[in-house]
Amino acid sequence: MSSFRKIKNSSKELKKIKKLYNSLESNEIKIKQFYNLFYCYKRDIPSDSRIKLDRINDPIHSQYFLRYEDESFTRRHTDNEYEVGETAITLIDSTDLEGGDIIVYEPHFKNTNWEVTHDNGILNYYKEEYTPGDQIIPVVVKQDVGETILYSHATMHSVSKVTKGSRTVLVTWYSPPKKVLLVGNGTSILDKELGEKIDSFDTVVRFNSYTTKGYEKYTGTKTDIWFTCMDKHLNKVNDYNQVIVHSWFNEDECELFKKLKNKRSDITKIKNINYHELKAPSTGLIAIDYFLNDNYEVYLHGFDWWDREKHHYADEEIRGKLHKPKDEYEIIKSFGDRVKFIE
Repeated sequence: MSSFRKIKNSSKELKKIKKLYNSLESNEIKIKQFYNLFYCYKRDIPSDSRIKLDRINDPIHSQYFLRYEDESFTRRHTDNEYEVGETAITLIDSTDLEGGDIIVYEPHFKNTNWEVTHDNGILNYYKEEYTPGDQIIPVVVKQDVGETILYSHATMHSVSKVTKGSRTVLVTWYSPPKKVLLVGNGTSILDKELGEKIDSFDTVVRFNSYTTKGYEKYTGTKTDIWFTCMDKHLNKVNDYNQVIVHSWFNEDECELFKKLKNKRSDITKIKNINYHELKAPSTGLIAIDYFLNDNYEVYLHGFDWWDREKHHYADEEIRGKLHKPKDEYEIIKSFGDRVKFIE
């Protein structure tokens, strides 16, 4: 498994990027040394002019152009992944280029005698994944004009010195993915005491008629968002950071929405439900779609109704007959690593 991936940009997209580059000529500054950049030319992109690359939906942290010419290089380094999650390097022009290659350093390769020591500086100071004695290998990543290379901001990387010609790239830093934990009401909640782990998440979502009292060591106590099609916690509606309602009725026909709006003005109503060819997707599946569409990294706990007889851990509510648990499980699996279960 490589620590980078490639995306081929369309000619239309490349043309748009080059047009923006040319329009920012007056913004260009010459860099003798700036952090890990040496002898480069930089053009910052104003926030209202940033370009969204195809097939990448993460929010942009910052974006700029770099032109490497004779003697330009980027020193090997890692970046602070608390601010930036992933880096994208799009090659928009290359003229008579020699050198100027992107290099990533991959610790999972073991067929090299190059060892990490404190003296040679190949250390990840943020996560300390590389320790003295580990074996690593530098990988030269070849790149064609119009290609984007993406890698984690915590990946050690560099750009070799340009010895001839020039290389112009669009650099895009993406904000780390937002993480949300959806805590379902399934009986698997009681299998493990994960209360503290649940409460450690930045954003915790609970559903409908959830219960935590008396189950705290299993469920935790934190609830940032109430995602509901029921009114059980109506009297606590102002205790949450956000309340999200779903139903199969429009806002002006939904009695629950009206009832909650009378208590709190900023209620969110799901307007476009993805049915996934189901008659009645569950509240949990609707929530997963909602947060994925908002570019969250989704974590699940208490989602288990495809292989459990009892519906909820804290009440005797009967499962809706229109729901298709096993079909929903297949849909959840189809989301891949965008949706994960905590353990």
